[in-house]
Amino acid sequence: MTTSAIVQGSTIGILGGGQLGRMTAMAARSLGYRVQVMDPDPSCPARFVVDACFVGSWDDAKAASDLARGSDVITLEIEQISIASLEAAERHAPVRPGKGILAMVQDRIRQKNWLRDQGFPVGPYRAIYSEADLVKAMAELGDRIYLKRAQGGYDGRGQVKLEGQDAGVAWRSLGEQPCVAEQAFDLKSEISVMVARNPSGEVVAYPAATNHHEQQILVWSALPSSIPGSLESRAQELATGMARQLGLEGLLAVEMFVTQGDGLFVNELAPRPHNSYHASERCCVTSQFEQAVRACVICR
Repeated sequence: MTTSAIVQGSTIGILGGGQLGRMTAMAARSLGYRVQVMDPDPSCPARFVVDACFVGSWDDAKAASDLARGSDVITLEIEQISIASLEAAERHAPVRPGKGILAMVQDRIRQKNWLRDQGFPVGPYRAIYSEADLVKAMAELGDRIYLKRAQGGYDGRGQVKLEGQDAGVAWRSLGEQPCVAEQAFDLKSEISVMVARNPSGEVVAYPAATNHHEQQILVWSALPSSIPGSLESRAQELATGMARQLGLEGLLAVEMFVTQGDGLFVNELAPRPHNSYHASERCCVTSQFEQAVRACVICR
């Protein structure tokens, strides 16, 4: 199937109208595009810089369809959008990134397995479906474990750090839902790399940002990162490799761990702009959000 450029003056629809949606919309408007968003909050941050705002929950397929019906292309600013909503939107406009990537990212077990199976570096982990699974994982991985819900966790929610904690208490605290148990690293730093790929296959990776978290929530970022040049190159190569392997159309954030021995391991993926770039220098923020727009609309 051939694709063509979505010209200036066309309308970009964004599923999500939070701070990242607002900055994507501002970049799109500076490039000459109209913008509309869908968000559960009628007073979402993007509302005041867009042409239209559709109110709907992340699983409101009708609202997603209404957004797409008046858009030339759809993109994302949050990964909580339901697959049903993406399917409703794609009946009217191309959705970039697509539902296949989103479905993989929304399930941590599926995401970890994909990364492992494609040969990307991930730390030791186990899929957890019961308290007995967690007990076994603690015996195999040790008791320095992060237990994360497979679905629904976001910004530090839906996860708990086990350091000698009772397996049953941890399992029940996360609702006795499928989880991933990850062996804790001896970390030097945490970084993120943004990568964009347009429908014609052109890929651009951005310099890594160093991220500082408190209680698993991002507090501040430094961009560019202070990691060595060789590590920077490896991080960008990993990110571009994932973009190509996934057939990405749009933007992907790749979060990575840097260990004390300069090992590099993938933590998780997000098919959207990343908060680390929001927390960094304005010039880089502008570049990221403009690239998010270009990755969705330019086809050469």
